[in-house]
Amino acid sequence: MRQATMSSEARAEITTTEPSSAERHRRGATSIVLILMMLGVGVRTTRFGAMGSPSVSEMLVILAACLVVAHALLFPNRSIIRIDGALKYFGAFVLWASASYFWAYHPEVVAGEVMAVVLKAVTYALIIACTIDRKHLQHWGHLFILMSLAFAATAIHEGGAGGPAGFEQAGQALGGWSWINQLGKWSCLLLPFNIHYIVFGRSRVIKLLAGLGIAGNLLTVYLISRRAPLLIITLELILFAILFKQYRKTLLGITLLLVLSLPLLVLSNPGFAERIALTALEINARLSGQEFEFGSVRLMQYQASIAAIKEHYLVGLGLGSLRFWTHEVYGFRIIFWPHSLILQLLGELGIPGFLLFAGFILNTINRGLRTQERLVREERLEEASLITAMICAAIGLVVYGQFQPIFTEMHLYLSMSVLSAAAYIYASPAPAEAAEEPAASAM
Repeated sequence: MRQATMSSEARAEITTTEPSSAERHRRGATSIVLILMMLGVGVRTTRFGAMGSPSVSEMLVILAACLVVAHALLFPNRSIIRIDGALKYFGAFVLWASASYFWAYHPEVVAGEVMAVVLKAVTYALIIACTIDRKHLQHWGHLFILMSLAFAATAIHEGGAGGPAGFEQAGQALGGWSWINQLGKWSCLLLPFNIHYIVFGRSRVIKLLAGLGIAGNLLTVYLISRRAPLLIITLELILFAILFKQYRKTLLGITLLLVLSLPLLVLSNPGFAERIALTALEINARLSGQEFEFGSVRLMQYQASIAAIKEHYLVGLGLGSLRFWTHEVYGFRIIFWPHSLILQLLGELGIPGFLLFAGFILNTINRGLRTQERLVREERLEEASLITAMICAAIGLVVYGQFQPIFTEMHLYLSMSVLSAAAYIYASPAPAEAAEEPAASAM
């Protein structure tokens, strides 16, 4: 009887314990930063003025960073700054990228490129600092559902207004956000979260919106008619099915549906069919040693980048310089961004820069995989499903980066930061489990 009394008292103490004033202060500060970062992601595409001017997203990130610094100076004992292993790699990478100014092929471009990378590092640091509990992760997930619907609406509107030409015109008018490949990257980032919420959504409304989000993601990929997003989404579905067996039949079914619908996509979009046919013909011609009249600019860019790496593999050409080298040395009429994350890192920052950035990526994904494995083992399926979605999005975007420029864009760093925050949060027991342990010891 006495044991029962002690148990109930322990439970009452746990449930009535109020957070300290310091903890309330910290939560208030992180909530403000979280709101600013979510607004920054949500209005990622909005710009003031002409192309190249500061975006609303960038201005919000800078404001959030200033608030964090001011808070750390005013309340040094209540700092919300958190540094994880991945951020250490990223910090070392930024220092190496900055140092490339001294040997850069075009040193005048390094400063601008470094600032873009610094802004991404700050974004990563702020998101892992302000995303501190499970509710915050849910907030990010719900935001991603809404973004899926918004981007799908954009794709429907612009696709109906002239297809690819409509996308390009809208992109010029709205600061580049409606560019076809941007919509593809967002679809690849958002789809795994919608898959999670259609199963584990806390309400029918969330499940319904997630279902609409999945339809919106797939419709977006269909309307933009790009090969890379279709490939990445298929990869994410297969990866989700491998990591989370509970979804296996459903996800493999969706994957099979995508594969079977590919002929319909090709037949209904002559431009898409032509792109696939030209790619197949060029690959066949190059493998057989033949010249190809309508050579892919992207494959030419790969060749030029490899040539640069062979000459400058130790330290690279300097951040941002590879595209100018390929233009001036390799004879391109247009200055192109390298359409490969690996080639860009090796070409611009050499082996050291590549290894530091790879350390940042692998550290984050490895922590996520270890956390996911433990959650599945502990049968915390909802949490396991959410972090699986994050892992799939992160890996999908890394692979996407081998086909499209992604190094200085939001997508990759957003997925990495949310994944890192989740691994940190899920390192502790679930709230219900945490409450049971003291009660059991009291008994």
